[in-house]
Amino acid sequence: MATIDEYTAEMLDQAARDLKGLLRPEVEEHVKLVQKGLMIYRQGLVHQLRFDGDHAYGSVQDVTPVYVRLDLDDLAGSACSCPSTTFCRHRLAVFFQSLAQARSVAHWVEEWRRPIAAKNVAVLSGLKTARDLLKSSKRPEANFEGWLETFSQSFESIMYGQGKPNPYVVSDLFAVYWRRTQADAPVEQEWRYLYELIAGVKSFLLLGELSREFGHTSYMVDRYYRHLFQNLLEDAEKAMKSLAVSTMPFAFDDFIEKIKNEARQLLSVNKVVEYEGVHLYRQLWSGLLKKSEWRNEERQWLYQAFEQNEDDFALNIALLHQQVLARNDEQALAQLDELSVRIMPYMIFWLESINAEKDWKRIAPFVELFVGRLHEYLKLLDDYEAGTDFTGMALDLIRPFCEASGRSDMLERTLLVCLPYSYRVYDSFLYREGAFAKWVELQVLIGLELEYLDSERLKEIGKRDPAALLPLYHQAIQSSIDLKNRVGYRAAVRLLKKVRTFYKKLDRLDEWERFFALLQVQTRRLRAFQEECIRGKLLNA
Repeated sequence: MATIDEYTAEMLDQAARDLKGLLRPEVEEHVKLVQKGLMIYRQGLVHQLRFDGDHAYGSVQDVTPVYVRLDLDDLAGSACSCPSTTFCRHRLAVFFQSLAQARSVAHWVEEWRRPIAAKNVAVLSGLKTARDLLKSSKRPEANFEGWLETFSQSFESIMYGQGKPNPYVVSDLFAVYWRRTQADAPVEQEWRYLYELIAGVKSFLLLGELSREFGHTSYMVDRYYRHLFQNLLEDAEKAMKSLAVSTMPFAFDDFIEKIKNEARQLLSVNKVVEYEGVHLYRQLWSGLLKKSEWRNEERQWLYQAFEQNEDDFALNIALLHQQVLARNDEQALAQLDELSVRIMPYMIFWLESINAEKDWKRIAPFVELFVGRLHEYLKLLDDYEAGTDFTGMALDLIRPFCEASGRSDMLERTLLVCLPYSYRVYDSFLYREGAFAKWVELQVLIGLELEYLDSERLKEIGKRDPAALLPLYHQAIQSSIDLKNRVGYRAAVRLLKKVRTFYKKLDRLDEWERFFALLQVQTRRLRAFQEECIRGKLLNA
């Protein structure tokens, strides 16, 4: 048995906590993986366990022996000699063997499974509460305050029925609450749309308050139930679209006006879901609350609230939105220019809205401001996938304006500032535009080697603009020579012969001769390279 010191024991404790985040008991694949890892560990198939700093090493006698390096500081960065690229059963078995040197493996497994047991108990309790509420209640009449009261009572009974709800039970309990809420929806289709919209807004606020009350962090919400807020956004949008294409009775007016007060509360929802709250606020004011007097009143209210708290970001966005709705673009742009790049994701909404109007003259200054801050914002993103996703959204929004107004220069500028995330789109753009010199510069900037580039494109550029390819080939020649082996030298000779053809086609053989003569001087000590040049008939024997 490997002996461990206090430092290693602490590392194992941290790794045990991290693994609970890496593997989730509600995912069937993860459950099976833990079962397999436990089986290997309990059968005593982990051998040669040793610890070295932040790492544990061991071999596993599976169908074939495999070797595992466990990174206790970053379990996801561990390695195994088996073909699996994910956290495999072998890594898990070595983890269990390592943990057993300091702690109880059975205790870890019990704690890991606990959320599922808690969820089952909570959901059963929630279902019972929902059934009891259903038995004791009648379908509520069409009354705004009555609806809100029903939603609040049902939410409190189901979500809080077992006391403080842990983050991992919120999603399942909310599903019970939402089914209970839908069961009370009016039979008449147009009233049902209005009911679902109001239910969505109120439920969003109740769920946001729950996360604030119990201190659920952004990580907890991301992992367990942020999708609930996003689903509510989608449902609200669908309900508004359905209302927009139906004939709304006059009785709706009072309901819709009262939604304004609920919309304001979205601006002070838990900061963890501030983006979603602001988004729902903007959806309501764009798709439902369209009376000019309502919008004027809201703008005045926002001015007063803003004077008292200029640093409130949600108020900034709300006021900006009202300015855009009122077409006060000069004020909106001035306000946008004063805000930090944190505003960038929020600008997507307005760009989409103005794009839909096809008012290309109006959108131009918004696009200019957005593109001008893109590079700064992309630098703040913490991973490549996030950068790629945002770049894709930005290009989808900017492209219609660029195509409609003939601003290919703006599209290229956007592609340039979004590198490296925009590489594939920029690559195709430059090739399609016939900007071959820039295309080559892009490949050099990104660091792609000649052998990885599309051969058909290289052939076509070689026919149409061989001069553009020269820097790329010169770079490839030097890289091949730098390998300092026969394979590299032969590759360099093949490339040199291609370059000579380009120079001949360009009627610049004198430049070729000067280049090749200098290369011979620089490589005079590389006898094998000289021999390959002779064999390739670039030099005389």
